[in-house]
Amino acid sequence: MNNLEKDYTLNGQSAAKPLLNEEGSEIIPRKGSRLEEFLAEKPNIIIENLFTKKKYENISCIYCIFSKSKMIPYIGSTNNLHKRCQKHRDGLKHNYHFSKYLQRVFNKYTFRDVFIFVLETVDLENISKREFYWINYFDSVNNGFN
Repeated sequence: MNNLEKDYTLNGQSAAKPLLNEEGSEIIPRKGSRLEEFLAEKPNIIIENLFTKKKYENISCIYCIFSKSKMIPYIGSTNNLHKRCQKHRDGLKHNYHFSKYLQRVFNKYTFRDVFIFVLETVDLENISKREFYWINYFDSVNNGFN
């Protein structure tokens, strides 16, 4: 196997082919694995607890809220991160968050489990296109809180 092939393998199997378990059936990655891989590849991302006392910046961005215990993402966009984080916190604290799945995880694990990071800062004319990209990237409709 040459160096190029080594870069595109996982556990000795080609990444282009589906990974197989001992019985020969396809391995289904556990939910959140894409998020874990993304965070492992980006060690410089600033991840903070959503409920920190910090005042978040007033920026237009695409952000990710996730459960540390489940590693399941919620992708959102905003033109004011500070106000948007406050709305998420209020909704979760008062049990009326619009994502019932995120609310359930919050109710079970409390505020110590909910974290946020900025995926990218964007201008307002591209914000929905970029949010759609990140929702698809993490498949957060099927494997997340969206």
